[in-house]
Amino acid sequence: MPDSRAIGDNPNGNSSTHVSSKNYLLAIGISEYENFSKLPNGKKDVVDLHKVLTENFDFEPALTKLLTDDTATRENITDELHELSTKLTENDRLLIYYSGHGLMSGESGYWIPKEAKRNKFSDYVSNAVVRDIIKNIKARHILLISDSCFSASLFVRGSARKAEPDISWLDKKASRWVFISGKGEVSDGKPGKNSPFAENIINQLMESNTEDLNIAKIADSVRKVVRYNYEQEAEASPLFQVGHNGGEFVFVRKKDEVALQVTKLT
Repeated sequence: MPDSRAIGDNPNGNSSTHVSSKNYLLAIGISEYENFSKLPNGKKDVVDLHKVLTENFDFEPALTKLLTDDTATRENITDELHELSTKLTENDRLLIYYSGHGLMSGESGYWIPKEAKRNKFSDYVSNAVVRDIIKNIKARHILLISDSCFSASLFVRGSARKAEPDISWLDKKASRWVFISGKGEVSDGKPGKNSPFAENIINQLMESNTEDLNIAKIADSVRKVVRYNYEQEAEASPLFQVGHNGGEFVFVRKKDEVALQVTKLT
């Protein structure tokens, strides 16, 4: 039975419809915990996603950061989040992806870093802290994806959302979104594979035949597949009181070399 994730500088110039910006990625994936059960797919999820984004979408390796296993400490996670708040501009996009154990205490949720000890909350990264840091980051778009148990506390208040078909409009309006793998316990999947949540995000990115892919479209497709096959309910929504203004994070696909040559010739 699959393990549970619970504890007991290139501007995006490919399309004229998009605001000129840079894409930043902070991906945190933990498989080898010191004091908690292993999650075979935690590290693999972020490594695979990083590969898809840097090879197929407008994410430059120099603007991405992977924290996996030994480097995914509480100190490193919080330092990297704070550093992002000092370097991003108001036109940039930021994707934060967490794949690891999560914990709920009362109404507060936490990420569990690599070295964290059991029942020592000062070792954990609270969702409230992550939310506060996001509030201070001057990016146009921020998308937080959390594949861990008990991520629902990231939703401060339920927000109704409506899909907007005009991608260029979504890209121009500021956004702050969160996409979680489930409100309670979530599956890590079969060892050596990806979690069901990560697998379906990657599939949506790889199989889409459109140049641009907004997060609401990805979330709707992932939610259906995960809900039909696993006892968890993925959910996506704008974050409350952190600067959301109706937009969405848009994944812009890289043009292949042939397409670029044709464009230059014409």
